[in-house]
Amino acid sequence: MSSLLKLILTVFIFSIAKQGDCAQQAKSIANYASNPVLSEPESASIQLPTQINLAAEDGWPPFADQYGKGVSHQLIQNAFNQVGIKVNSILVPHSRGVQMALDGNVDGVFNIAKLKQRQDTFIFGEQPLFISKSIFFQAKSKPIKASSPQQLTDKMRIGKIKGFYYGGNIDELTNIQFLEVSNQYQLINLLLTGKIDAALMYQEVAQKYIDQMGVGDEIEPAFDNQIIHVYLAFSRQQPYSQSLAKQLDLGLKKLIDNGTYQKIISGYAQPIAHSQK
Repeated sequence: MSSLLKLILTVFIFSIAKQGDCAQQAKSIANYASNPVLSEPESASIQLPTQINLAAEDGWPPFADQYGKGVSHQLIQNAFNQVGIKVNSILVPHSRGVQMALDGNVDGVFNIAKLKQRQDTFIFGEQPLFISKSIFFQAKSKPIKASSPQQLTDKMRIGKIKGFYYGGNIDELTNIQFLEVSNQYQLINLLLTGKIDAALMYQEVAQKYIDQMGVGDEIEPAFDNQIIHVYLAFSRQQPYSQSLAKQLDLGLKKLIDNGTYQKIISGYAQPIAHSQK
């Protein structure tokens, strides 16, 4: 953004901020002035880094585990390798990784749903990494009397991971109680001990933990919640984020074309379409 345009925006902000009913508008414009969306010519002129730092959650296998391995790691590293960019993954809890990207301490964060409200705070490419599904799980010894989220009864206790998005407009279900925990082990243990009535988990992640904990005879899916497209989200604090998003799209397309993409996700997640929008 040119210095002249910044000056014009600053003068405009202070002029409307004096009007009480325009305070929110002034705040929105100020945010734009500090973190503008770059136009195509501006974006094209920015030098791309040869190495980027990404926050990767440390407890979401088979996509991203505590050892820095998983489907998401393979897809992101291989895609950026296709365009000559090295990835350095920083392993943190999911909620912390999101905050690090918001603050600009990393260039992006793994495994984010492309929601309308998140597009205001992050930059996304066109191609998701993969498609997964969030599911309500129940204890076999105490099945819930519902076949959809809307049928959940008053005061029912549902466990979920802090900061995760599960879809299905579950936050609008004001008649039930949500208990948030920091990891999948806690979530499953709450379900096993009867401290929650159901647990929201992603299909492949739940199966991984259920197998690891050897509780397949005690926990089962109750009903599906929603199909989720999972992305790598880029920080709006970095001037090159839009360009990085385009490079990731290009790298993923190359992986699809050469067959590497299908090999990586086979047996773990649903594939994306060739030109997913």
